[in-house]
Amino acid sequence: MLSYAEPTIESVKGCDDVEGQGEGEGEGEDQKKEQVGTTVNCPREGGELLVVEGVNFGPSDPLIMIGGVVCEHPPPTNSNSNYNYDSTNQTLSTCLLPAGSGILKGVNAIQKNGLVSVGKKMVSYGTCSPGTYNSPNATLAYFTCEGCAPGYVSTTEEAFSCNICLSGGFVESPTKCTSCNNVIEGSKVR
Repeated sequence: MLSYAEPTIESVKGCDDVEGQGEGEGEGEDQKKEQVGTTVNCPREGGELLVVEGVNFGPSDPLIMIGGVVCEHPPPTNSNSNYNYDSTNQTLSTCLLPAGSGILKGVNAIQKNGLVSVGKKMVSYGTCSPGTYNSPNATLAYFTCEGCAPGYVSTTEEAFSCNICLSGGFVESPTKCTSCNNVIEGSKVR
């Protein structure tokens, strides 16, 4: 029985790439180190060309998955050798980002009739900004960013709903609730 060494992904590039050494001390540095070699702010509609670099991908182009969804290989071309799999070095694969949403989606390379990659490289899609929320879209099969309805707010990135302000407050903008006591001059609590 023939077996190959397990594939390892060293970097994923294509959207906004996180580069650097990831060295340092203090809270959050481990998370930063894990993000080095990943790509972020990818378009939710997909289609971005991703370059996956690593070792031991096998004699034929590996299956690349982003968050459990297949990342399709672009057709080979004569004009751009980056799209063609190098079966000799087995270190680089390209694919077209699938449509999706969310952050820190795991990336895996699966050898043909072989093993699944090790490593913690990630892809993150663009996030919904404050004043919007993630709305499920069955037609597109991923979440889209929708604005809050009048009278509702979302104050964080990647919210899954918009909310009304607490009692005694009002909606100043889609991203801010303001206390009535802060805007009524001369008011006193009795």
